Amino acid sequence: MIGDSAGWSGWLSVPGERWLMVRVGDALVSSGWTVSAIDEHGVQVEKSVVDATGQARRCVRMLPATRASHSGAIR
Repeated sequence: MIGDSAGWSGWLSVPGERWLMVRVGDALVSSGWTVSAIDEHGVQVEKSVVDATGQARRCVRMLPATRASHSGAIR
């Protein structure tokens, strides 16, 4: 994560692809998730899904920041 109180951006590791820089509101097209929040703890993503009963539900996941052991950098 990179940022401060003025705003944040994050880098996501996508298996088999390059790192992806994201900001709040960005859509992760291949997965259907949208970035809804970023802070020093990680990136929050969400998407709407329809369950078996036909009800629309909002799914939210937090993708936590991790630190590289060799440099102390957040990845």
